[in-house]
Amino acid sequence: MTNAEFSVWLRYHLTAFTGADAWLESFKGQIDRAAVCERWAKILGPVDLDAALAATDALAAGDEKFSDRGYDCHPRDVRRIAGQARVRKGFTSRGEELRAQRFIGGPDGRPQRVYRCSDCRDTGVVLVWDACCYNAALRGELFDASHNPPPPGLTSEEAGLHVRHAGLATCCDCELGRLVAGPQGLMFDPTKMPPRGPAGDRDEYQALMHWIDAKRGAAVPF
Repeated sequence: MTNAEFSVWLRYHLTAFTGADAWLESFKGQIDRAAVCERWAKILGPVDLDAALAATDALAAGDEKFSDRGYDCHPRDVRRIAGQARVRKGFTSRGEELRAQRFIGGPDGRPQRVYRCSDCRDTGVVLVWDACCYNAALRGELFDASHNPPPPGLTSEEAGLHVRHAGLATCCDCELGRLVAGPQGLMFDPTKMPPRGPAGDRDEYQALMHWIDAKRGAAVPF
């Protein structure tokens, strides 16, 4: 932000927080309005004008809060809010870049889509079997009409509990998945979480049983 841009921001900011103008005018002697404004301009030097104006709007609307009650915190909080917005914008832009479809020439000359991450297929999310279905499969009680029909006497509603239960969405351990997850997201662990296919995938039951058999064969704890 240049000095001219700071003047633009200051005028805009004072229209939103009218009491700040009188507060600045109250300074006399060696520490006067000009000295305080010079200090404010240094604080806001790294901030773009548009970002500073947006931060003022957010504070005026109550969408963001001041860190203190005094007016001297205003430039610090404007800089903080503008910096946070820049980080969010960077995450969003990078996320859109990672989600963008990519194609190569296929064997027949037609475009063929390729993925940066084979686990999440550039969505940042991996659907896994939830604990209900997973534990039922370990007990041999995850029923499937094609591969493992329920025993006689079990109602369709009871059997359906094991096959229609919703999957659990986890964040893939790729760059996009880590952006999606943030600091507290549940991360996908391929050694402990059996991935689940798309909704309606006929082979997802068989894939789960293969995953369990492979874990048992490798003597890896569940």
